[in-house]
Amino acid sequence: MNSAELADLDAAVRKAGVKTVCEFVLRYNPMVETPHQLIQDNMFGESLYVQADYWHNPVHSGYPVYLDASAMMLGGVHVIDMARYLMGSDITEVSAFETSFDPSAPFPANQTALVKFMKGRIGKI
Repeated sequence: MNSAELADLDAAVRKAGVKTVCEFVLRYNPMVETPHQLIQDNMFGESLYVQADYWHNPVHSGYPVYLDASAMMLGGVHVIDMARYLMGSDITEVSAFETSFDPSAPFPANQTALVKFMKGRIGKI
């Protein structure tokens, strides 16, 4: 979506009087729910570091090889939310790198970010 389409969608939702949500589904995955609950129960002490990966392979998902957004914007937003959820904190700094097997592709195939959370905690996404 572009900004104009998003504004149109927002206007339609408001006019219809319904609610909508941007769903980060990994929060409801048992492999995330379990460590989140253990963190909430203070089973590990204070979390200082999180490492989270998310392989979003559009070729095997039935999508065309080249999509209209980067890996971080497609599947990557979910892993960013998962890291924030597990750390219980927003990200305050980012340093990132990207690479691609095909320089003619509109977006890089791989992106990696080193992040800093509030209170100086860090992670790799």
